[in-house]
Amino acid sequence: MSSIDPRLVEVALEHCHEKNFERFGQAMLSAILGVDFVPTGGVHDGGLDGFEDCMLTPQNRVTAFFQITKEQDARRKIRKTIKRLAESGRVPSELTLVTSRTVDAIDLEEEALSQELGMTIRIRDRKWLSTNINKNSATQGAFSANLASEIAFLGNFGATRMASNLPDGDARTLYVFLSQEVERRRGDTQLLEAVVDSLLLWSLEGR
Repeated sequence: MSSIDPRLVEVALEHCHEKNFERFGQAMLSAILGVDFVPTGGVHDGGLDGFEDCMLTPQNRVTAFFQITKEQDARRKIRKTIKRLAESGRVPSELTLVTSRTVDAIDLEEEALSQELGMTIRIRDRKWLSTNINKNSATQGAFSANLASEIAFLGNFGATRMASNLPDGDARTLYVFLSQEVERRRGDTQLLEAVVDSLLLWSLEGR
């Protein structure tokens, strides 16, 4: 399987449905951790999307858990997850949050939350997911099975005559026009339109 462009992964993560992201996150963790990762799910999951089977205590209790989310506030989600785990009778020593968002200063966030909650907190964000997408065939398969459909609309642009058959002079003119339009409407366009505009400019820039 050929390499997947991490930039496409980031676009897909921005637009994907929550359920698709949850399945993708579980598939990625399984691909990286192997059989030690046990996915969970359903209404009565007690605030987790998986646990690490090798982290059993002498009392035969699972203590390492995973939460997969598209929520904007990672810190709030972690606190809420720990609360739900406690309410369900679980005693976590580790929690890994997998998020479709980009989290700034992850090391500082992990340190602050670990101290606050008295356990090891790890955050795996959008950058981590996109940079590990080509780790092995299983991680690539996780994308193909769960996220590729979210960016299928991008394939339509490669098939159009607008960019592929224009003479060089017309292509440069179109590039200037699109640049001006994106700049003029910056901050007013919907996210999808902005992404499409950016990809169009990127495809034309090298002509």
